[in-house]
Amino acid sequence: MKAKLFTLIFTVLTGIGSVHAGTDGIRIGDVYYNLDSKNKTAEVTFQNFFTDEEVPEDDALYRFAFNIYCYMENISIPSSVKYKGQEYQVKNIGYDAFRRCSNLTTITIPNSVSSIQMYAFAECNSLTSVTISHNVTNISYGAFGHCQDLTSINVESDNPKYCDIDGVLFERRGMKLLNYPAGKVNKTYVIPDNVTYIHACAFWGCNVLNSVILPNSITGLGENAFRDCYELTSMVIPNSVTSIGDRTFRGCFNLKSIVIPNSVTSIGKNAFELCPNVTIYTASNARIYDDMPYDRLKRVSQTELAFYYPFSIFAKEYIEKRVNEWQQKGEFERTIDWQKRVNDQTRQQKIKELLAEAEQNYIAFHLKSITINPTLGKYDADNEVFAMTDEQYGTFYMAVPLAEAPNFKKNWDNKKLTFQLQIKDDQFKLASISITLPDSKEYTYRNTDAVNYNLAEIEYNFAPIDLNLAGANTPQSRQNITTTKLKAGKSQVDTNIPETGASNPNTFVVIFANEDYKNETSVPFAKNDGAIFQKYCHKTLGIPIDNVHFVENASFNDIRIQLSWLNDICNAFDGNASLIVYYAGHGIPDETSKSSYLLPVDGDGRYMASAYKLDELYQKLGAMNAKSVTVFMDACFSGSKRDNEGMLASARGVALKSIAGQPQGNMVVFSAAQGQETAYPIVDEQHGMFTYYLLKKLQETKGDVTLKALGEYITTNVRQQSVVKNGKSQTPCVMPATAVADTWQNWKLK
Repeated sequence: MKAKLFTLIFTVLTGIGSVHAGTDGIRIGDVYYNLDSKNKTAEVTFQNFFTDEEVPEDDALYRFAFNIYCYMENISIPSSVKYKGQEYQVKNIGYDAFRRCSNLTTITIPNSVSSIQMYAFAECNSLTSVTISHNVTNISYGAFGHCQDLTSINVESDNPKYCDIDGVLFERRGMKLLNYPAGKVNKTYVIPDNVTYIHACAFWGCNVLNSVILPNSITGLGENAFRDCYELTSMVIPNSVTSIGDRTFRGCFNLKSIVIPNSVTSIGKNAFELCPNVTIYTASNARIYDDMPYDRLKRVSQTELAFYYPFSIFAKEYIEKRVNEWQQKGEFERTIDWQKRVNDQTRQQKIKELLAEAEQNYIAFHLKSITINPTLGKYDADNEVFAMTDEQYGTFYMAVPLAEAPNFKKNWDNKKLTFQLQIKDDQFKLASISITLPDSKEYTYRNTDAVNYNLAEIEYNFAPIDLNLAGANTPQSRQNITTTKLKAGKSQVDTNIPETGASNPNTFVVIFANEDYKNETSVPFAKNDGAIFQKYCHKTLGIPIDNVHFVENASFNDIRIQLSWLNDICNAFDGNASLIVYYAGHGIPDETSKSSYLLPVDGDGRYMASAYKLDELYQKLGAMNAKSVTVFMDACFSGSKRDNEGMLASARGVALKSIAGQPQGNMVVFSAAQGQETAYPIVDEQHGMFTYYLLKKLQETKGDVTLKALGEYITTNVRQQSVVKNGKSQTPCVMPATAVADTWQNWKLK
């Protein structure tokens, strides 16, 4: 009785059923076969250690736990076998044949095989790649499902029925997506535009993905299609979809929202089972289905439904519709006026305006359901900041002068709080919080991580403008604007960022990207430098996104606040945290002492009190209880500008030889230039030269590089290319602190 009860529980938990092959296969070599004496064909079959009589009926635990192949690491299936003098061609790999063989790393499938049945290799968690020959004409659903290390399914190019795109398995006819390998490390997958159907079990067990973008060509989602995608957070079903299969989203524990359009006429059983956090949004006139979880169903108007899409989708539709209307020539508009009004430059400006408008409308819609109630934490007297924690938005820091801190804490419960939101990576982020005390004293927190949604992350599809102006008096009588994708950052280091799947949870990063100065000229490409380095930290080095603070246009207080955060991190991790600090922006020298300073965006090069002394930065970082500290400085401290167009105000037209700060503690500093040199940009790559070669080496090595090799690569290439491109010297250097002078060379960022 106990055994039967356990079987029932296990079946409920595992859910995906199996079609039982017999356990009376014939062993030939290491493999068991079902033999067809009439057609002289053989099928590789599942085989249990136990006999049919010993295995309880429909007991999945016994069936797969004691698969005869479960301890094998390598299996080679022959193209034919002999039994009692007869030769049999191996044509099929049967139902469940190697299911849950967790030690299986490689398998050779002969060209004779034409069919791979359901779940044949399902849950083989050590299998990394599979090759499908040109003779395979049938692959049933779930054949390679939930294989946690499987990164690619490769199909021979001359296979008439199947193909692969970047290791993802498709059926050519109708372009059905059959199997996305669960071992891929990408967090987002954009399904190709011509795909019409997501097959059963296609994404089963892909527990790294948090976003899958469905094109408008999709008409249906098969059963178990996204089952056990634990990290999937949201899904927008396009208007082309008419059916959702049984258990399609079962076990998507982190799925928070899904938008179902009116086009869906069929939803299968238990489609949202074990999705405890999901809210299902659908239009008020949409059909309600028996299996829909009513307590998590939110019916809204058709107009409101758009606001429940992720912002990137909302903004894309919002902008495309309005730009396509705006760019049309009016009936009473002269051609010459239309040409002035509509061109590439004015269209990009229109997109920028509409993006801001879309964000404003989107935030306004959701503000009514968002509250912020932070608790006051400890005060950091050295940096003069209070820590505050909100349940939804985490910990942040507000600058409060030391003399005012006691009164601030005393009146905390009587405060008046207002806040603003912005959007980053499709998530709401705090843009700012203002706290007003009863004495009318106001304090403001500004979140430099929360920036306006990056235009470069959205691809737009605009109708081309094609107006034939035959006979017009203008020299160019035809205007054709066909831009469909607008992207910032053209460098190959921006677009080909390796995703390694590395895990680096104890490394914490602060990135200062100072480009837009209030009292000095801007620093070309500094924001792009910082933004792309942030992506390498996350995607290539495996540092969790919450561990990376990207501070765009940092003020003096921003620098103090981020140093306080790093100090709190080091204390919390008891010496096991590694730190990375990156700075791109102006550096200036003190003309009297020749000491080097970082210039915040609100600083003035004429007044050293508005700048942050480099020695003080190194002293604070060196005093932290960190395992290691790596600093990248894409700045020079001679007073020269990055674009080589004159000097900063402090430099009085003369490049000064500044005194470099001295690294402290467990610290290594990579600096872009020395002495009187300037840190130049590479205009074609839209990066500082130092940062470009830093990113390029991380790209080439996928982050697996020692600091010694990284430093040698940056120094050599910058020194050479600066002379080639600028006709002037720029010599990066690497400076270790005395305590790590003999060990830093073998450190790695990853």
